[in-house]
Amino acid sequence: MTRDDSPAGPPTPEQTALLDFLLRVPFAERDQITATRDRFLYKPSCTCGCPSFSAHLDGVECDGGDWKLPPEATTLDEADENPIEVLLFGCQQGLHVEVVDNASRKGLPLPSPSELALIVDPNASAWG
Repeated sequence: MTRDDSPAGPPTPEQTALLDFLLRVPFAERDQITATRDRFLYKPSCTCGCPSFSAHLDGVECDGGDWKLPPEATTLDEADENPIEVLLFGCQQGLHVEVVDNASRKGLPLPSPSELALIVDPNASAWG
């Protein structure tokens, strides 16, 4: 993941919908995230052209590593040889939502929750 130099700002409706969708999964850190979520400022987190984004408290970027949180999602079409995956990571200052497209399609929009199925990663680590 490579950081984008765009300024952080309020979430787009698509970012809000996707994060709402991922936060449906119960996990230990969810209450802490939802309690501080109104202070998150959002920005793109990659320069590769994917729609991945970060949401940090008051827009303050993290300077350490991140860790995988349990919620993730994948596109619903089982016939698709290149499904899109959405992974959620925690960090010191908030969250990273990583959109993985193994086909490396350019200009891919942020997936809509209606296109995704929730998955729970049982191997995700605890909040940092």
